This record gives sequence, structure tokens and C-alpha cells, in this order.
Amino acid sequence: MELINKLSLLLVSYVVISSVANLFSSAEGRVKLYKTIKTQYGSIYDCVDIYKQPAFDHPLLRNHKIQFAGMSTKPGKYYGGGGLVSIYNPFADHGQFTSSVISIEGGPIEEFSTIRAGWMVNPDLFGDNRTRLYTIWGQGVDGVMHGCYDTRCPGFVIVSTQIPLNVVFKDISVAGGSQFYVKLSIAQDKATGNWWLLYSEKDDDPDQQIGYWPNTLFTNIKQDAQVIRWGGIVYSDKPVSPPMGSGRRDCHYRRIAVAAPGASADVPLETSQSRCYRVGDNSYKDKFWGYSFWFGGPGGDSKHCN
Repeated sequence: MELINKLSLLLVSYVVISSVANLFSSAEGRVKLYKTIKTQYGSIYDCVDIYKQPAFDHPLLRNHKIQFAGMSTKPGKYYGGGGLVSIYNPFADHGQFTSSVISIEGGPIEEFSTIRAGWMVNPDLFGDNRTRLYTIWGQGVDGVMHGCYDTRCPGFVIVSTQIPLNVVFKDISVAGGSQFYVKLSIAQDKATGNWWLLYSEKDDDPDQQIGYWPNTLFTNIKQDAQVIRWGGIVYSDKPVSPPMGSGRRDCHYRRIAVAAPGASADVPLETSQSRCYRVGDNSYKDKFWGYSFWFGGPGGDSKHCN
């Protein structure tokens, strides 16, 4: 199996603000799950037969706006993206979530294909306000988005017995103080076209394979992705949007990387940002930082955030 282990550094930046209404519903796939997973933090996850659990219907974006702040490649051909993101624990109320994200995307809005991974605070999804690892995948069919978080519908194939999806991060960064990171990559196996989620907690640790999304789930990222994004996403069904990142300028991505044809070439990007959520200091710095940027903001009145 050929995995992408080395990703070239990006040398330019982008911020995108997105307002899209979609509905996530069930999707088909075949998943082999381990019955029980015990994490290094003591959490135990009991898995059920994927064919006996109900499909996960989640009105992720319906009737409301989301804010996306970060960096993105210009349209092209990409085989993976990754980076290290500092882990924070911003507050989210019921009816809200706040997250970091690496997003693999492609296709028109009616048949939009996407895979996302990062950390998230989502009390409605997880039942608490702790920061957890998450993934989400989606495939648009006639303008309706099908897919789900983690393994709440068939799709994501787990191979790790050590790192379950939605694991709680025990080490949380302090604004202006100690920083803790998670390194995540989404990389395509060129032999099969499947998209792998790779994970580690330290710069030089080997990437661990958590699992993969079969390319048969998707319409527009079978051969490659057209866009890769890094940054933050928040959602609220209330008049006030939650904070993103640290709520100020401390949360950041570093050692941003991408895999593309002619990987030694610079990858062009674009920039824009909103009133409530911003990015900055996006540049190549040194070996430790690589190409990096901070993102986030305090949130506030949703009507004034765009």
C-alpha cells in the first residue's frame, strides 16, 4: 500500500468565509469495526454492528450560516494535506460547535465531495464540552449532502485499536503559554484511491493510520482533490456565534503541507476574512514553524460577523 508520508510546504495563504445550506443524511459503505477500543486516556468505546445502527441524520447547516476562517489552495490537483494544529478548548453551548479543520474538497455544490478532520467542541454531538478528535465526510447528490460524523453511518473504515475517533484531548493549550499540538494528515493511497487519516501528537513521531474513507463513497475526489483548506469552523443556531480557536490570536497551524503533482512547486492560495474570525502572521518562518498562521476570534452577534 502506497501512502503519502512526505508533503511539500505551502508558501502562500488563504482565508475563506462560507455560507452554505445543506442536510447531512445517511450514506452507504462497508465498515469493519473492532468490538472494543480502550484509549491511552482510559476511555473505553464499545462498537456496534454498523448495519444495525440507525443512519445518522444531522441538519448540520440547515437554515443557518457557518463561518470558515483559515487558508485554502487555489483549485488544482491534490493528493493530500496536513499540518500541526494547537489544541484549545473554546466554549460552545447547545446548538453550537467550534472546531479546527483540515478539509479535502472537490466538485460543484450539487455534487460536492468533502472529507474533514480536526478537533471539535460540540455538546450536542458528544454530550460534553471537552475537545475531541473528529472527522466528517459528505457527498452531495442532487443538492442534498449525504454523510456523517466519525462512524455514525457506514463509510469510514477503522484500522487502529489505539486511537478511536472522538478521543478526548487531555492536554489543552494555554493562551500566551504552553502549546499542545495534534498532527493530522488526509492522504490518498495512489494504488486504491482511498483517503487515509494519519495522526500523531509530536512533530517527529511516525504517522499512525487511524483508518480510511473508500473512494467509492465520493463522486469528485476519486482521483484527487481540487481544494484543500486549513483553519476553523464554527456553527450556531443562536443569535450569538461561539469563539473560534483560543478566542484571540493564539490558536495556530504550523508546518502546513500539501501533496500535489510537481510537489516541489509553490502552491498558490488566496485570502479573505470576516469581522468575528480572522487569520494572520501567515508566512514561512523556520524548521519548527514551517509555513504557519494563527486563526480565530471571540465570535459574537452572528448578523455582524460576515
